[in-house]
Amino acid sequence: MAGIKSAIFDLDGTILDSFGIWERVDVLFLERRGIEVPPDYIDELNRLPYDLTASYTKERFSLQSSTAEIYEEWNEIAEDEYSKVALKDGSLELLSALEERSVRMTVATDLPPRLYTKALSMPCLSRFFSSVSCSSEVGTRKSEPDLYLLSLRRLFASPEETVLFEDLPAALGTGRKLGIRCVAIEEKATSSGIDELKKYTKFAYRTPREALARLDDILA
Repeated sequence: MAGIKSAIFDLDGTILDSFGIWERVDVLFLERRGIEVPPDYIDELNRLPYDLTASYTKERFSLQSSTAEIYEEWNEIAEDEYSKVALKDGSLELLSALEERSVRMTVATDLPPRLYTKALSMPCLSRFFSSVSCSSEVGTRKSEPDLYLLSLRRLFASPEETVLFEDLPAALGTGRKLGIRCVAIEEKATSSGIDELKKYTKFAYRTPREALARLDDILA
């Protein structure tokens, strides 16, 4: 292998410290209506497919809003949250180190455009990426190869010369099947600890800063 020349980055849980954003969205939504959040509400939402969460919320709290209005308000709150989201430890330093090595970078995310554009509105972050690809463009999630194939086309790169930074096991599995070198970053919001992530790649770290310390090995 001639070495890594391109990189694909996930946002949520990989370089963005977005843990808890959607819980805050749910809490703020109910607080606006003077409703105290029941202890089991967040857990119940997390068990449901996303397309059923608004109807569940509407019925449970006898809301007058339509499900479309609920989704819209959730997204409005989320936009504000993503506009001020923090970066995970070492994210900027990792991106800078890749830039110094002339590695081309792109984003592949499940976030819709209205949310990822808010996160990438930070000048310190957006300048690193030549393009952004999202799941809604290809109509599939990261368990399928379509999103990563689109990212590779936009990078003008082959899988063999590309590295993927991700936190989701399903996404890492897809990247590995495509022949992309994978780097796992642990996300505390999921149950996928380091041991689980190591099933998909030997490059598994708790933070971007830990990955930065092994960057020469990753890119070799």
